[in-house]
Amino acid sequence: MPRKRELTWQAGAGDRPGRWKKIYKGRTVYCGTSSAKSDLEAYKKALEVWQEEKKRIDAEIASQPKPNQPDYEEAIRDWEKVLQWSQTHSDLANAALAREKIGKLQKRLESPSPPPLVYGDQFWDSFSLPETILEKIAMAISLPGLGSSPNPTSRSTVDPKALHGGRDIFVSDKQAKRDIWRDRLSIQEERPEEPENTVETYVNQFLEKERLRVEAKRLSASRFTSKRNNLFRFRDWIGSRTAIDAIDGAMIQAFHAELLRQIAAKTLAPDTAHGRLGDTKGFVRWLWRMNILNELPRVMEPGSNELHIGKRVASPEVFTIDEVKKLLTKATDRTKLYILLMLNAGMYQTDISNIRHAEVDWVAGTITRKRSKTKHHVTVPTVRYRLWEETIELLKKYRENSGEHVLLNKNGSPLVHRGLKPNGDPLTNDAIKNSIDRVRRKLSIKKPIKLFRKTSASLIRGNPEFRGLEDLFLGLSPRSISDRHYAKAPEDLLAEATDWLATQYGVK
Repeated sequence: MPRKRELTWQAGAGDRPGRWKKIYKGRTVYCGTSSAKSDLEAYKKALEVWQEEKKRIDAEIASQPKPNQPDYEEAIRDWEKVLQWSQTHSDLANAALAREKIGKLQKRLESPSPPPLVYGDQFWDSFSLPETILEKIAMAISLPGLGSSPNPTSRSTVDPKALHGGRDIFVSDKQAKRDIWRDRLSIQEERPEEPENTVETYVNQFLEKERLRVEAKRLSASRFTSKRNNLFRFRDWIGSRTAIDAIDGAMIQAFHAELLRQIAAKTLAPDTAHGRLGDTKGFVRWLWRMNILNELPRVMEPGSNELHIGKRVASPEVFTIDEVKKLLTKATDRTKLYILLMLNAGMYQTDISNIRHAEVDWVAGTITRKRSKTKHHVTVPTVRYRLWEETIELLKKYRENSGEHVLLNKNGSPLVHRGLKPNGDPLTNDAIKNSIDRVRRKLSIKKPIKLFRKTSASLIRGNPEFRGLEDLFLGLSPRSISDRHYAKAPEDLLAEATDWLATQYGVK
């Protein structure tokens, strides 16, 4: 099934030639003319025009204020001040409330047309709620053990002992509490404005460094997005306007405790929490290496087990032989080629997209290459794979006769393109995944396609004659010192192993 084109063809009429157009956010954009719909070069040029025009439209819309935006921004600023004060004075209950409010307001503000604020959105609404509701809210958000008396040295107009462990927003005598918080937030406003010294500033600096690594092909776009999302979670938890030097051992331990609480409440998966903490620790280490933090928190020293979060242990999943055979039977020849390359040479989609003519010996029927992901690593082996007869024949059938890459899509573009959108989200066009997914859906097979290479590696490991070759098949760095110093990788034995795999899958 041909891939649907992004632009719409409008046939010519009278003296007007045919043209490509796009309707986007209520606007009709004409991107270029052409003598025929089948003119591929004209379509490529029109697509380039559209991509630039889309950027312009998006930038124009983004620059226009949204409905009720000033009200949201003011409410968020007040709650951010509450969060800053609460973090500084270990008032965990009010910090949790402020964090929740900021998150909800920001989410609503992201919509194209945010609705007006409602009662309770603004911080100062808290002081005019009926007493019965105040107590219910206090009990709902102030978890056992979270209450802690504010710092006695703070410039509060009321005795700290009367503040009921951080729940002073919700106790009686609302006017007194309003005065307390006006005093606290005025202190935040009196402090010198140092936007360059906030958590948000340094998170952005770190992510810009990581974005450059993506452009240099030293970091994948999906990994960048994962880091960005994890650090945004930490930033929002600690407060984007919090001073960077507030990050110390106690703060990192409090963040760790929050992740454990979410795991216990089953609102966060252990693997996700593990990744979130790991990326946060990586950011803190970068701050220390750049002399932004004077000391590395001791809870992060090597050998410390203070911040441990275990990952879920899952048994490895693979395709069954029957599933592989069904997929190969139902796939078109081009899709079958993608599956065979994954099974035969341990490839992922990017590996297939990156196959170059210089890596293929068309006479011997082999591909010699490093994995695309780790090709810059010195210890990663260059592996020669002997292709099955059907694999090499299909590769010849669909190969490009010119250019660097062996396989391209029907528009002459790479099969897989990964990058970043202006907002940092991953941009992925994966023709290989799309084609295989269509077959998977027809057969109601839900296992991800990354398991093809793992299936072959698992079969190799399970055969006593070839056990030990699975890492070489996967293109991984040798694990032992003796493996690293082999004079020559056992290519002949690997060829025998892949020939045996063909018999298991019923491939000629």
